[in-house]
Parts: sequence; C-alpha cells; structure tokens
Amino acid sequence: MVINPRAGEPLELHVLKTTISIGNAEDNDFVVRQATVSQHHAMLAQKDGHFELSDLSSTNGTFVNGRRIDRSTLVKIGDELWFGGTRFVLANPAIGGGVGAVPEPRPTRRKTFSSRAALELALLALAIGFGSAQYLAYLMYHEQNRLILAEAVPLPPPPVHPPAARVQPVAPSPAPVAPPPGPIAKRAEPAAIPPRPRPAMSRAASVSSPTAELASIPAPKPPDRGNDELAGAVSLIRMLPRSGAHTGESASEFQLTDLGGMPVSLSAMRGKVILLTFWATWCGVCRGELPKLENLYQNLKGHGDFAVVTINLDQPSESVPPFVRKNDYRFPVLLDADNRVKTDYDVNGIPANFIIDRAGKIIWSFEGGIDWSDPTLQQAVEKLL
Repeated sequence: MVINPRAGEPLELHVLKTTISIGNAEDNDFVVRQATVSQHHAMLAQKDGHFELSDLSSTNGTFVNGRRIDRSTLVKIGDELWFGGTRFVLANPAIGGGVGAVPEPRPTRRKTFSSRAALELALLALAIGFGSAQYLAYLMYHEQNRLILAEAVPLPPPPVHPPAARVQPVAPSPAPVAPPPGPIAKRAEPAAIPPRPRPAMSRAASVSSPTAELASIPAPKPPDRGNDELAGAVSLIRMLPRSGAHTGESASEFQLTDLGGMPVSLSAMRGKVILLTFWATWCGVCRGELPKLENLYQNLKGHGDFAVVTINLDQPSESVPPFVRKNDYRFPVLLDADNRVKTDYDVNGIPANFIIDRAGKIIWSFEGGIDWSDPTLQQAVEKLL
C-alpha cells in the first residue's frame, strides 16, 4: 500500500509476481517515478512462505521500519518499507494466499435495465467526462510549469566543533623609519600618499577559473531597482508555494576557497544579484539539478549584475574536482569543508537555493530540486536583473 502518493488517498497495489524489481527505470516490474528512487533500487521476493527484501546498491537507501538495510532482510505483513523518499506498507496478500494470487470475481446478478439505471449511467458518463477534462487540464498546466523535481535530501547531523573565538586580524603598524647616517640629519619631507593598488590576480586564474568574474569590480547599483527585485521574488514564490522561508533575512558573510584555491567572499560581490546553491556529489537530487543550473549560468552570465555561486558540502572534498571536470560544469564551486556556512544559512536539506539582492538581503529561498531550464522560471529570475 502506497502511504504517500503524490496526490489523493493511499493507494492499494496487488503484487502479481513472486519476485519484483523496484526503481525509477522503465524496465522494472514496479516503476516509482521519483528522483529519490534509484534506477534499480530494490528487490522484493516471496520464498518458502515469507517475504525477503534486498537493496540493489541504491543511492538514498532502502529502509525497513526506519532501519536501513544493506543485505537480504525478512519482512512481514505490517512492516513499513521506504524506497528513497517513497513510503509503503506491506499489507495482507490477495484472496487465495501468497504473492501472485488473483482474487476471484464475485458472482453478479442480472438486473433489468430501467429508466433509473439509464439516468445513473448518464450521470456517471457526465462525471467521468468532466473529471477527464479536469485531469487533462491539470496535466497541461504542470507540463508547462514543471519546476519542482524532488524533495530536498536531508543532511546528516553536523559534526561537533569546539567553540573557537573569532580573532579579528590587526594590521601591523609601520616600523619607524630611521634617518640616514651622516653628520647632519635633514628634516624629512612628508611622503606623498601612493594610489591604492588594485588586487593582483594571476593569469591562470583570470583565464581558467570561473571565480575570476566574481572577483571583478561589482556593477554599480542602478537607481530604484527595488521594484524589479520585489517583482521577481513574488513571481518565484507564486510558482513555488513552499519557498521563501528565509525571505527578508540578512545573508551571512562568508569567505571560502574555490577549486583552484582562490578565496571568494560574499562581500566582494555586493551590488550583484546572487544565486547561491548548496549541493553535494552524493546527493541524487543535486545531480539532477546541476545540469539545469549550468544551463541557467550560461544563459545569464552575460549580465554584469548577476552571479551564480555554488557551495559544495562533501566531506572530504577530494572527489569534487574530478566530478566537476567530468561533467564540464563552468559555474563557480566553493568548498565548505567544515559546513560552517551551511549552518549559518540554516540549510537542513539539499539542494538548497538562495537568491540574495544587491544590498545583501535574502529575497527568496527553496530546499529541493528545481528545473532551472524551465523558461517560466528563467523569466522570473530575469525580472531581478
């Protein structure tokens, strides 16, 4: 029995084979079309009058009564089964006993056709036609506005860090300049104040690192852009009703390093609209969202007042550079090795997305997979620019 279908009441399903495969690939006996379910997730079999459930090396795991299994496990009637984020309960088998039995049809009595039966049949046909039209309209609407891919993957509990006092760096005071040796010390003339040097950047970073454009001088804030940002945020919240939990909060300052070792800070991008995304290589929902995020980055990177920044949460992070190179992702990737930035932004599940305005305020947030290649969603983001 499906306990948490996408809509409606729980669904009762009859298993008609002694062994069934479960996953989101079309070649499975039982197809679960959710991003948290792997292509070949698990196997359920009946052997010698009992049921055995085995995990097929799934990404998000197979659970029996809240316990994750890694080998063949006996299950019984009433056990709660989780495949990724989909919940089932193993209920009583069909009449006749055992998996594969088909309930026998009940004998029916012949009834004479009457005017009342004709009226009921006409009402039933009308109801079916109206319901079908509503269902088709529902499908068309969601085909045009397919924005949410999956629920956010819960993060493991954060590691315990000993409290450490934050020490503000103090610039060393310049050493006094001694007068040149000689019999007579002349009075020193006041030195001219040299012009402030611009931060130097290596040639390799300016050519190959995507964070080079983040370190550039922020675009000057045009006058009276508050209405544009408000319109874009309202459009996003209307399309994704469960979003916007952190709207109005100040974005916490951070300084992290990118894959090339260059430091990147949030304050250096002040004056730009920033799309900030938290992700990890082990997150199946993240792997489904990142290609769409790359598409959005390529379409909007020409805007001088827009930046895409991603923060990776892998621990350790050695597998991140090969993963980024293999998929040819060009958006900036920063490493949050101790998950301190994740904690500052109150991220409980990934992927997690934040949009920060030019003044450093969070104007929109959402935890879950998003199809960033959707034209309607891209138009909402462009309203911010």
